[in-house]
Formats: sequence, structure tokens, C-alpha cells
Amino acid sequence: KEILLLDYTIKEWKDAILDDLVPILVPEYIHKVTCEYCDVTNSLLNSSVEPLIQDSDIFLASYLLTETRNQWDEFFVQLVDLAKEGALFYFSEPVPWQLHRLIRMSSMSTTKTTSSDVSPGVDCSPLCRLRFVWIDSSMHFPEMQKLDRRVGGPAVLLAIKI
Repeated sequence: KEILLLDYTIKEWKDAILDDLVPILVPEYIHKVTCEYCDVTNSLLNSSVEPLIQDSDIFLASYLLTETRNQWDEFFVQLVDLAKEGALFYFSEPVPWQLHRLIRMSSMSTTKTTSSDVSPGVDCSPLCRLRFVWIDSSMHFPEMQKLDRRVGGPAVLLAIKI
């Protein structure tokens, strides 16, 4: 059992976080914590983290889609494609507009799309294997899920790859 932390600025914060986190987790819950540099605005393929993806059970993304605004398409499509069946994806964003975009992308054609909602040349077909459930305040209120720019708190979405 291992935790893999990926971040663009991991070198700046990893010691501050891991000094407190590792003693809580290792060795009782996990055996190892690994930290790697990762840029979601670039392709995941042929990166140092690509081989680590297939063994992972859960992927957590917090504020990442909003912070990188439409620059994550290729990376997340590749991440879903490489992830094993049953992998969970947990997204926590300050507002839901990028999560709605991800859901729209998951319903696009299996061919490369020319939609203005997706980066040019990105094949969204791997995303069709995701099943989504809202687990934030809008979970039981479908009418709220449509409010892309609501200000009622964070948007939290869970997806599973089938």
C-alpha cells in the first residue's frame, strides 16, 4: 500500500505536509509515501508517473481543474484511460463549472471532437467509462447541479471507472 502525491509545486510543500502526515500513516496504514512532480497541462504519456497510474485505486483532485482552466483535458483523459477498472476519482472544486465540463466531455463521441468545449484533437472516449455522482450539497437537488456558477460552497464529484 502506497500513497502517491503528484503536484506541480510538490517540492515547495512536501516537507511541510509530510513531516506531520507520514508518522500518522506509516507503517500502520500504508508502507510508503511517494512524491512526484506532475504538470496536468501536459500529456501524461511517457512521463515519470505514467507507470504508477495503473496500480492506483483512487485519484484525488482538489481545485486542480479550476486552477488549470481547460488545460487539463489531455492529461485527465489519459489518466482515466490508464486507470484500472474500479478506480475512483474524487474531485473537489471551489465551483462546479469545470466538473460540469468534465461530465459533458464524458458524453462526447468516441471520435476526436472538434467541440469548442474540448481542447483540439483530444479524444474524450475514455471518459465515457466514468459514472458520476455528486456528493456535495447538490447531491439530492438536481436543479442545483445545473447552476454552473453557484456560490453555495464547494462542488464535490465522485466518479468510478467501469
